[in-house]
Amino acid sequence: MLPGVGGITYNVRVGDLASGWEADHVEPGVSLENKEKDERFPQGANIALNVLSCVGNKAVVATGDAKGDKGVITGNTEESNMY
Repeated sequence: MLPGVGGITYNVRVGDLASGWEADHVEPGVSLENKEKDERFPQGANIALNVLSCVGNKAVVATGDAKGDKGVITGNTEESNMY
């Protein structure tokens, strides 16, 4: 399986070389998507996440083994500019 969108890429970090990967595209670190659905606007929650998550914002892991770990948003998708 090749790396892509949605998940954790353990072996790619911000600042690594952009060439030499076998992938459609690689998103370093953690890539997320809000899959909460609303009948009136099915992608609303994910669009809100993309629009409100700005480069430089602090992030805290809320659940799982890494709960409480902190990071910083280092990039965003073009999707936030579509709406």
